[in-house]
Amino acid sequence: MNILSIQSHVSYGHVGNAAAVFLLQLLGHEVWAVHTAQLSNHTGHATARGQRFRASDIQEVILGIEGLGVLPNCDAVLSGYLGDAETADLVSDIVLKVKAANPTAVYLCDPVMGDDAKGLYVSTAVAEAIETVLSGKSDILTPNRFELSRLTGKPIKTVIHAVRALREITKMGARIVLCTSLPLNGSNSIAVVGCNQSDAWAVEVPRLHVEANGAGDCLAAIFLARVLNGHNLPQSISFAVSSVHDILKLASTTANDLPLVAARDHIVQPTKLFPAVRLDPETYK
Repeated sequence: MNILSIQSHVSYGHVGNAAAVFLLQLLGHEVWAVHTAQLSNHTGHATARGQRFRASDIQEVILGIEGLGVLPNCDAVLSGYLGDAETADLVSDIVLKVKAANPTAVYLCDPVMGDDAKGLYVSTAVAEAIETVLSGKSDILTPNRFELSRLTGKPIKTVIHAVRALREITKMGARIVLCTSLPLNGSNSIAVVGCNQSDAWAVEVPRLHVEANGAGDCLAAIFLARVLNGHNLPQSISFAVSSVHDILKLASTTANDLPLVAARDHIVQPTKLFPAVRLDPETYK
């Protein structure tokens, strides 16, 4: 299938499109990459050079793709980091055009705004644009705990808090919502919780103390690939979480970057599949 991926790119390391393109291709998909930024490396390093592109620059690339007449062949749109609030309008516009050309196409919005450690690391204008322009148009939304709390205005401290917040979002239209990177109190584990409009599922994995950047970008890309490959929600969560866990296990504890090439076999077939457990609806009513 063909996926239009709109997010940042780095020359060194694997975040944004520098992660998603490889992962999606490895799992059998063609990727039309549009970069919202071109940086030497992730800003988690001591230094980084490059630029965030203006919305007008990104629009030129999107218009060029549109001009090829290939939108009916686009099966999904994936968006991640946006450096400019106006870019949200461009993403919204191309999602509508893709869906008009191919009504079965899906839109996965990874609402990259911040995390628990750093707080908000995009401008307030970008965060507000993601919240008001993009999240409501998504078929699949993949916030981390910090982002889910911001999107719903509610504290997310437990799996039940996460499920209730996710179900609130599905009632507004999203088909699938995941909460990634949810630490479990009193446990050296981390959970990913996913909801559709009827059920909720959770995958729990041991917490790995690795500071490498890009795990969220990887999870969103692998999850989308698995959904497009025909896996159901619990299978897709299980594969995505298990693959990212394997990637992190191979990562150096002193490096900031993920070893995607070294982990390629584990991306296709994880060493261990952590199961997605269906949550009892009585616990989160």
